[in-house]
Amino acid sequence: MNLILSVSNLEIQKLNSLENSYRDRVFFGTKSLPDSVLIPHYEYWVSNVTRTLNTQEESSLFLFLATCHLEKKNTWSQEIIALMKITKKPFFQNEDWRNSVVDYLEYLNQGSKLGKYDIDSLKNKLQVIKLTNSSNHEWIALATDRLGRTYYDHNQYDSAIFHLEKAGEMFQANGFKLYMVNNLTMQGVLWDAKEQFGKAASKYEASIEVLETLENPPLGTLGANAYNIGLIYDDRYGNSTKGIPYYLKALDYDSKGGIGNYGIVSEDYAALSRCYIKLGDLLKAEKYARLSAEYAKQIEESNGFEYAKALLVNAEVYLAKNQVNQGISNVTEGLEIFENIEKVNKLDLRRQRTLSNNLLGKIYLKAADLSNSKLHYLQAMNLAKEIKREIYLLESYSGLIQVAIEESDWDTAGRFWKAWGEIIHAKFYDAKYHVQLHQLKGMEIRLKSGASLEDVQFLKKVDEFINNSETMTMHQLHALNLKTIYLNKLSKRDYDAVTHLGIVVERLFDYLNYQHHVQNTALQHSELKLLIKNALDLGLILKVEGKEDLNLILFNLVSFNKSLGNIPKKNNATGVAKSSQLVKREAILSERYAEVLFMIYAHEAAQNTIKAINVLSLYEEEQKLEKELFDIRSQLLQSSERDYYAQFVSPLTSISQLHNRVEAEELWIETFVYDQDIYSAFISKTDFEIKHVALSKKQVEQWRNAYKSSTKKILSGSLPSWDSVFGKDLKMYTKIIYVPDSWLALMPIESFLINEDYMIRSKKIVYDVSLLDRLRRVDQESIEKQVFWMGFAPVYESRKLKYAAEEITKIGKLTQGISFIGDKVNKDLFKTESAKSSVFHLAAHGQIASLNPGYNALIFGDDLEDYLTVNEIYDWKIESDLGVLSACSSGVINENEGAGLLSLGRAFHFAGVQSLVISLWEIPDKQSAIIMELFYQNLLKGMNSSTSLREAKIQYLEQTDDDVFKHPYYWAGLVLIGEDNELESPKSYWWFILILILPFLYLGLRKFRE
Repeated sequence: MNLILSVSNLEIQKLNSLENSYRDRVFFGTKSLPDSVLIPHYEYWVSNVTRTLNTQEESSLFLFLATCHLEKKNTWSQEIIALMKITKKPFFQNEDWRNSVVDYLEYLNQGSKLGKYDIDSLKNKLQVIKLTNSSNHEWIALATDRLGRTYYDHNQYDSAIFHLEKAGEMFQANGFKLYMVNNLTMQGVLWDAKEQFGKAASKYEASIEVLETLENPPLGTLGANAYNIGLIYDDRYGNSTKGIPYYLKALDYDSKGGIGNYGIVSEDYAALSRCYIKLGDLLKAEKYARLSAEYAKQIEESNGFEYAKALLVNAEVYLAKNQVNQGISNVTEGLEIFENIEKVNKLDLRRQRTLSNNLLGKIYLKAADLSNSKLHYLQAMNLAKEIKREIYLLESYSGLIQVAIEESDWDTAGRFWKAWGEIIHAKFYDAKYHVQLHQLKGMEIRLKSGASLEDVQFLKKVDEFINNSETMTMHQLHALNLKTIYLNKLSKRDYDAVTHLGIVVERLFDYLNYQHHVQNTALQHSELKLLIKNALDLGLILKVEGKEDLNLILFNLVSFNKSLGNIPKKNNATGVAKSSQLVKREAILSERYAEVLFMIYAHEAAQNTIKAINVLSLYEEEQKLEKELFDIRSQLLQSSERDYYAQFVSPLTSISQLHNRVEAEELWIETFVYDQDIYSAFISKTDFEIKHVALSKKQVEQWRNAYKSSTKKILSGSLPSWDSVFGKDLKMYTKIIYVPDSWLALMPIESFLINEDYMIRSKKIVYDVSLLDRLRRVDQESIEKQVFWMGFAPVYESRKLKYAAEEITKIGKLTQGISFIGDKVNKDLFKTESAKSSVFHLAAHGQIASLNPGYNALIFGDDLEDYLTVNEIYDWKIESDLGVLSACSSGVINENEGAGLLSLGRAFHFAGVQSLVISLWEIPDKQSAIIMELFYQNLLKGMNSSTSLREAKIQYLEQTDDDVFKHPYYWAGLVLIGEDNELESPKSYWWFILILILPFLYLGLRKFRE
């Protein structure tokens, strides 16, 4: 380097330290120089650069400018160079090679500010450096490397590879290890762009090998290599499972870079989101997409580039959840940002526009807008050909094929399928995702064109695809759907279709158990719901044809979307948890994790109610908690702790298990809803039946509107009748156990009309969240509690519940229980005290989170920490006989995603509460208070919980004179889910019952005497 340092005005020791540090950084990859070391030098040169410098001082100045370049202190460098230009031209003595380098550095500083470099300008700068000192390998190599990167930015990949390889050879020959690792990483990026993934991987690995020899490897380069290897596995080879660990490793490195790395961190989160979309875990996909956007928004002085990319990944999540309008809005906004950046900054963003158009094509296809879908796919295809990126053509061809399938244009579909295959076999033969997707589309073309019916090998090919151990889960499920459609079309089914349906059930439950959530995210995929619908249709056809052994399969299909997957859960049957420090720590972390998740969600739902810096700290805390929880839970499972296990769900194995649990006069019903189609399983003591009813969209909307707030009498035909929805003869049954799905859960069946009257007058009805849950629920003996009843009524500054305190006070007096009313009622008090009672009652506001039921919450105050969410309750242990949640919307469902009664009610049930009274919508608190008081009066008379609620509703109807308030809106939303318990009143309450019967005893004795 020939850098000589000797300046009288600076301490010689510090200057020697700077020179040594510079050399050590370049040759050995030591730590970055801290600002505490660099600031004194910066301040010195800002004050002294305009005076005349001697030879030694000029060397020192050049060394500092080189250090600024190394440490990315571009603003310092630019300021000093600007001061030099005021009094000096040239910067150093005439024909001094350092003038060309300073001129080059000035250009780089300006380019970094604008975010772009010009190829011709860089070529000229490089040529001048070579002419002035051809032996200065460091700066020639650096300028050559920068030129190669700029060729890449302009999509001139061959020229980019040439210059990068040339620079790399110079770095290696001179031992510049720090420069070398960055250069190798960039070479990997180039080979990836040229779609030569083997070479790309080898360059990333070579970079990692050099990194491992450095004393202090740069985190940014480590992160870039980890990210790029993840990208090859995930995006290029289609192995998202293998890509995730590398993306997480990249995130770990990049997160340590502070605010300057927010753009990179945003990309890491976006990559993780795309992985989980492919794997079908939409909750994680949504979380990481959200984080990507949040970090991108925090980048100061940004032109919006990072935020536009984050918009695209969020649009992909919307697409997977079938929320097409939000998806289109996101991509359109992102595309406008890219186009504006191109126009203002003269950058080539055709790659980003290609991605955007492909995504728009995909979303419009989901929306059945075939003309717009085709338009955007064709635009993406043409852009991909312009920039010679065939990897983008894979998406374009796949989409155009699907458009052609929808239009029954089989020639076009076949032509694009062939072109798609040629690219895959030439360059992407190792890309499992793309190879399998191509095979799937080929099978779909043959199936939907009718060619498969004449192909005796079609079923064999589909079976081979399904049974291949390398087939990805989502592709396997899609192939099962194609096979189901094929079997539905056959007029003669020689194939064992019953066995096929059994395999569908098995694979669905395997997929569900892959996930770790308190909601069934499998049913967020519309394709999987379609698979269940098609499988049920096939099963019903087979039943008509007299096939045996179908009842069990049909029940498991109907029940699937009310099942939950793998949920970490404490074992209520053991007390070992008290002695386990790991379990205690897990409980604390789990509670905090749920709170942090909700605060992030609430911030976004309320549109930035928390300061940005606090939101980012919450994100960081979330990541740390998630990692620590994973580690602790792994330890617990490995050590076989009896007080901790992961609960897996499996399909029912014997239909007799159901029949044995059903009482003689009971009818158990579980439903599956696909759009306006209802599939209902009816189970009695001896019989099993599946019915399918197809309704019109207009009819369903009419019924749904009937349950909204009413100010007039019920119109004829506005409420559903039992026969129109289910059509099942109920003469033999007095009690119904009912599991509704989707929008059916917002139509309580006790308000259905039967013989021109509400069903509540003729049938006893108990709700449940899943018949599988009910069947497997361990009979739990009532645990003796300190108190029979406890009531809670928090107060609110806004949205006051006028009758809540009155409701709790009256019931407290009625039961001689303990009431908590006012400011003292908070989340912690409720969690502590309610577990001490046999019956707890909460009259509070509820939070509706329709897009993510895990954030449904009970509200105890105005701060986010005062919200008790479903996620928190699932990890809680309470073990009460009965819970009453007369909160607004405590039973609200995620109706658009078919999650069933997945709500606060189900969460409490999972926490050990045997039965619950919940509200399906916001019932006016005056009517709610009346029904609640009647309910408790009936309970204390010795009625069981379902009878008490039913009689309370009937009493309310009989006591209400105004027909308006007899509308189901005012009374039907309160329902009982879970077990139909008879509660033993405490001994101290016998006096109350005695008081009730004394008047009757007196009258009886008097009549006897007479």
